[in-house]
Amino acid sequence: MSFDLTKIIEVIDVNSKVISDITNVAKNVIAKNPNALDDSFVEYSIKSHFGESMYNKIQKIYQNIIGT
Repeated sequence: MSFDLTKIIEVIDVNSKVISDITNVAKNVIAKNPNALDDSFVEYSIKSHFGESMYNKIQKIYQNIIGT
């Protein structure tokens, strides 16, 4: 029983960190922060699934949208 509870707590901890990262990115995007996509869960996710060139394209699109 204790082992199961430990696993559940670990899953909750990981998920809460992901939610926190996404929330911070959303806040930065809403605030039109030019660095909103840097050093975050979003950057890691895009780069690991689609590659760095796709991340750079998305970053450039975002920069154009917010006018920087």
